[in-house]
Amino acid sequence: FWQAEGAMVLVRYGSVPRDPGEDSGVKRSSRRVLLYSAALLLGACMFCGVAAWSYFTPLEHVELRASKLGGYWGSLGKLHPVKNMYLYWGSNVDKWASAKIVHSNLVLKHQPRYIYQFNGWQFRQLSLECCNTLVFPPFAHGFPVFSASGRVAARIPRFVAQGNTAIFMGGVADMLFINRYFKMHLETVSGTYSPGPYAKRNQRLPPALRNLFLPSTLKQVGVQATCVSKFSLPQDSTIIYDDLQSGTPVFSFRYCMRNNPKRGEPPIKTLPADCPHWKKRGNPCGCGTVVYIGFDYRDDNEKPWNNLMTQLTSFFSKPPMPKKSRAVRRAAKQRRAHSRSAKAGRARGL
Repeated sequence: FWQAEGAMVLVRYGSVPRDPGEDSGVKRSSRRVLLYSAALLLGACMFCGVAAWSYFTPLEHVELRASKLGGYWGSLGKLHPVKNMYLYWGSNVDKWASAKIVHSNLVLKHQPRYIYQFNGWQFRQLSLECCNTLVFPPFAHGFPVFSASGRVAARIPRFVAQGNTAIFMGGVADMLFINRYFKMHLETVSGTYSPGPYAKRNQRLPPALRNLFLPSTLKQVGVQATCVSKFSLPQDSTIIYDDLQSGTPVFSFRYCMRNNPKRGEPPIKTLPADCPHWKKRGNPCGCGTVVYIGFDYRDDNEKPWNNLMTQLTSFFSKPPMPKKSRAVRRAAKQRRAHSRSAKAGRARGL
């Protein structure tokens, strides 16, 4: 019933009086809450759409850049801070043990950035660029597994083939990672253990690696060092250290791919020796470098292995030097010939 109290009109519901203006206030607040909820839902949908587009956009249409780079910058044996180094910092590495030791050694000489996952936008963009180095600390909790025919798995070898370098440290898990994503067939030595010591192969190393200030020998520390059988290495591999028998704990190899003639298909793995043939046919290769350091780095007191890590990461992280053109090489050759003839003339007193 209605009851007038002064100038105020009250509506009684049972025994509790209620102002009719409260109903309109409740309606306004409920509409405001609904509008805010709709705006938040729209923003979430837009974010999910952008993330899905970034993740599911096919990468197979991206063509590889032909590798026209060779050699290395700078005076060898000296460490230079580089800005093109990335450090894998995902859930598969032990951030309180081996990965921490690798990080502490690299951060003293370099300023690495971090890659937390392979299926994110950061590595997707990095796999399209050139002249970067990605360092993998030892895998402690298995290695990341993706579908062999999926887009994420295709980015890992494509990253190297764009002219980049991947440096792996660790044991069997890192070797299996290389086998899975680079389609290699690396195997450990018989018995999976090599007592060492491991000698540097100065006679068969390229001059650039030979002049590095690397330890002459490395020792086995417990079971931290892992040797890969030399007979399982790919062609054109560079053995940096070996156990003077059939195993090597430190080596590198070139990894090349060429564009697939079928548009939309992933690039094709190619032997480095076959790249000149495909270049003549108008389909040049893209090539990069894979480095393996078979040591677990569980102890920070192993200075020879730490020195090896810092030297090799510094060496392979230097920007490659573009090859000189024919005209530049011809002009340099003419200048050297003129200098020799001038010296010969002065020697004869002319």
